[in-house]
Amino acid sequence: MLVCTPGRLIDIVNSYDLDLSGVEYFVLDEGDRMLDMGFQDDIVAIQDAIPNENMRSMIFSATVPKFI
Repeated sequence: MLVCTPGRLIDIVNSYDLDLSGVEYFVLDEGDRMLDMGFQDDIVAIQDAIPNENMRSMIFSATVPKFI
């Protein structure tokens, strides 16, 4: 299990060539707030760095906007 902010995870992947091929679940808490705060590009970059085609994404939030 790896827990970190999107920006820090991107830094770790880029700086240390972190292998994310074993990732099975990508869980994002407070996803609506991250999208509101402009983290969409970071979230997409993280998902693109996970080469597992069977990876499942889960987004949790207390509130969910209509567009999601």
